[in-house]
Amino acid sequence: MDATLMWSDTQTTETMQGYAEQHLPFKWCVGPPTRPVDMAERLGALGFEETRLRGMSLGTQTDVTAPDVQLKHVGPQDAQLFIETGLENWGPAANNPRVIAEFSHDMGRADRMFFIVYWQGEPAGTAAVILCPEVAYLIGAQVVPRFQGKGLYRALLRARLEAVRAVRPVAVIQALESTSAPILDRLGFESLFAVSLFESPTAAG
Repeated sequence: MDATLMWSDTQTTETMQGYAEQHLPFKWCVGPPTRPVDMAERLGALGFEETRLRGMSLGTQTDVTAPDVQLKHVGPQDAQLFIETGLENWGPAANNPRVIAEFSHDMGRADRMFFIVYWQGEPAGTAAVILCPEVAYLIGAQVVPRFQGKGLYRALLRARLEAVRAVRPVAVIQALESTSAPILDRLGFESLFAVSLFESPTAAG
């Protein structure tokens, strides 16, 4: 076997072990620029689980129809609540002091915004946005399973578009092919590219 390929596989295994020792999830995004070109096959052989994503975009001036619900723009003091609201979807590994500290730090940054949506007074979903130099990058939208189907995902989307439309002309997102991408199709998002997200056995388990 080529020595370069052997080195790459060794480094990947060592990275997995390092994250596992810290009880942290480990994810790897594989798309057209990824090298080596067979990275998806390598990660699959190491036990990673694949999730297909689609890169999409929408002008921030677009109006999104969504129910009028309670929605809060949150800060560092809300990091624990933000994570607890997402645990059913993210898994228990997210409830980690290091992860909470990283969220708290990011929530204090001027180029990031975090939101919690409520249903009848109960935290029901979360989402965030990163202000990149030319676009707003929408990330982390999730709705607690028992509150799904009530339009809360669209409410989180509308809130983020309204929050950034004065400063960024376009919003971009990597949407799950199996869930959010079809919703975004109906709302007018344009598909730009497809990628796969691989989760390590530690993250998936």
